[in-house]
Amino acid sequence: MTPHTEMFNDLLKLAVDSGASDIVVKSNKPGYVRLAGRLKPVDMEPITCPEAQAFVD
Repeated sequence: MTPHTEMFNDLLKLAVDSGASDIVVKSNKPGYVRLAGRLKPVDMEPITCPEAQAFVD
């Protein structure tokens, strides 16, 4: 498992555990989860463009 995959797995696990309906990933921003219809930032380092691209690839 790469560090990029681990970071995204952690974000997905947080979303599931908190009952979020969505996650939002945008480069140079932290991840966001949608809780009760509102986007909430996740306490994490911003996701770089190469990290997001590596996960997609």
